Amino acid sequence: MSDDRAARTRGRWLDTLARYKRDPDGPGSAEYWSPSLDCASRDELRAIQDAKLAALTPFLYENSAFYRRRFDRLGLLPTDLRTVDDLPKWPVVDKTEMMEDESSPQLRFLVGDYATFTSARCECGRTHLRAVGAFGGRADELINLRGVKMYPVQLEAAVRAVPGVGDEYEIVLSTTPGGLDVLTARVEHADGSIAARVAREIQARCEVRCDVEVLAPGTLPRTEFKARRVRDTRRAGGA
Repeated sequence: MSDDRAARTRGRWLDTLARYKRDPDGPGSAEYWSPSLDCASRDELRAIQDAKLAALTPFLYENSAFYRRRFDRLGLLPTDLRTVDDLPKWPVVDKTEMMEDESSPQLRFLVGDYATFTSARCECGRTHLRAVGAFGGRADELINLRGVKMYPVQLEAAVRAVPGVGDEYEIVLSTTPGGLDVLTARVEHADGSIAARVAREIQARCEVRCDVEVLAPGTLPRTEFKARRVRDTRRAGGA
C-alpha cells in the first residue's frame, strides 16, 4: 500500500464525511436532530449513500490490509463498488471471517440479526430506512421440532401475515406428558377467532402443526431491544 495513496484516499473520505455532516453541535429543531437529513427525500438519501460509498471503498483498499486482501480475492477493484446497486458484488463478511482475520469490518458485514425493514415515510416525518418492530431473532437460532427445521424469522412471517396481530408474540416449545414435542404460538389480537388462521399460516410456511393461544392486546411484555421470542421448555432441550 502506497503511503501517498493511503493519505489521499483518507483525506477524500474525511472530506466526504464533512460534506454531509449536518447539525454536528446540537439538534437542528425541536422535532429532529437534523431536519435536512431526517426528512430528506429517498433520492437525496440515496445520493449521499452513493457518494460516501464511492469515497469509502478506495479508502479501505489503501488503508486496510484486510480489505485489500478481500478485494483482491474477489477480483474486484474499489471502482467496482461505487453505488448501492453495486453492493451485491460484495459478499457479506461473517463472524468466521472476522475472527480468522482479527478484523473490524466497515463495509457490509453480517451480524446474524433478523429484522423487517421499510423505506416508507414514518408518521413522525423521517424518511430513513428503518426496522419495523424489534429484532426478529438470530440466524443461528435454528429450531428443530420433531425433525422439522425452521428459523424464528419464518415463524414471524407467518404470525405477521395475519392482519391485526400485535407487535409482540411468543413461540413456546414444550413436551407433552406423552413425550411429544409441540409448538404453541402466543399472539395478541382483539379477535380470538384468528387462532385457526395463525395456525394455517405457520403450517403453510413451516410445515408443522401447532396450537395457538390468542391473548388480549398488551398482555405480553414489551420488547426493549433484541427480541427473544422463542421459549424452549422441552425436556430434551430441543434435540
